[in-house]
Amino acid sequence: MFHIKVSMFARTKSLENKIDLFHDKIIDAAMTFKKAIRVFLSEKRSEAYRKLSKQIKTIEHDADALRRDIENKLYIQNLIPDLRGDVLHLVENLDKIVNKFDEVTYKFYIEQPDIPAEYHSRVIELCEQVSDCAENMAIASRAFFRDFLYFPLKS
Repeated sequence: MFHIKVSMFARTKSLENKIDLFHDKIIDAAMTFKKAIRVFLSEKRSEAYRKLSKQIKTIEHDADALRRDIENKLYIQNLIPDLRGDVLHLVENLDKIVNKFDEVTYKFYIEQPDIPAEYHSRVIELCEQVSDCAENMAIASRAFFRDFLYFPLKS
């Protein structure tokens, strides 16, 4: 028996590109979040932190627009009717990750938590692990969409 790797949306390059961009936004948000936490711990609510927080807000806004566009294309083009619900659920949950990065950086900006210096390295380590998990999740999700395994029936 053999299997074939096919893209789930090979016939709709536009949708495939939007899904790739969506995954890029998740990775961008995770990397920016890592930087933002380091800057916050060293400078508090500085101009550099404000810019990073604003950058994550922009990424979140772009990811939301891509998510809505992906959902609309899935419905309008009636693509993968058997898997559409699962794909929509996956995309919505991935979007929640970007929303959380935005929420946390905004709350840090507004609430300015006082984190003692002896905990800075642990907070950085935790935030880097969270960011790495989000990046790996985006990579795995991208692989799901690009390298969907197809097992043809024996004839």
